[in-house]
Amino acid sequence: MSPLELANVSATLLSGGTWCPPDPVFSVTDRFGHAVPVSSQACSQVVPSGLADTLMTGLAKDTIDGTSAAPARAAGWSRPGIGKTGTTQTSESVAFVGGVDGYAVSSLVFADGAEPGELCPGPPVHLGDCGHGAFGGTVAAPPYFAAMSSVLGGPAEQPVP
Repeated sequence: MSPLELANVSATLLSGGTWCPPDPVFSVTDRFGHAVPVSSQACSQVVPSGLADTLMTGLAKDTIDGTSAAPARAAGWSRPGIGKTGTTQTSESVAFVGGVDGYAVSSLVFADGAEPGELCPGPPVHLGDCGHGAFGGTVAAPPYFAAMSSVLGGPAEQPVP
């Protein structure tokens, strides 16, 4: 699953269960500066809105007392939002997917290559045989909180249902 597809999980929940195809293209212009039409697939209701709200309520706890709570506290994070960490069995990739104030974001770190190794927490994050490996909460979540704190500034705009 790509980072864009992971972020779309949060986007679907944040939009009340409406799924829209991931589309990183905002606009296209030709060499003369004229807009070129871009077609996209229609959105559809894939999860009942009540279920989406219930899932978000559960996911809201991750940044408070779950696996991303420590990096949230370290970043001074106090916004209501949703989050979920993930780690492969051998710590070859770690992830965090979150959503806040209408933004859906994913942060992933991969040990890429022909023979990927264990990701070890940093600083800096590195490949090695550290024996305890990195986790989504230790490596992928901190950049999310730092970036979103910078992007959002000010007080929270939307509470979690």
